[in-house]
Amino acid sequence: MAGTGARDCGHVSVTGDPTPTDNCVLLAFKASTAFFARYDRPGTDSRVALGIARNSAGQTTYFHYDSDPCGGSSCGAIIDSIGCDGPSLWPDGETRPRGDPPIKCSAYKANARICQ
Repeated sequence: MAGTGARDCGHVSVTGDPTPTDNCVLLAFKASTAFFARYDRPGTDSRVALGIARNSAGQTTYFHYDSDPCGGSSCGAIIDSIGCDGPSLWPDGETRPRGDPPIKCSAYKANARICQ
């Protein structure tokens, strides 16, 4: 989705420091260059992550991963893609949820299951 030559901004674990990955995402976003990153999120009974990718045309997409969306019944992992319209930086002073990248969307496009 991010394309050839996209910058790998890294991976933030649930308890990890997001600063290096956030800084990379912010620099790439401000420079209008392609990038991707992964942010692990706390899960109740499965592993959950949110990925973000931006291509050189400026198209931004989120990816939601859940290792077991059925809640412990081993139904199998899924990955959904979510289009992002009007991507922008999180405003100063606004609290960003843990596990979210520093980019927010003015609107989200419909989910598409890309892996099941």
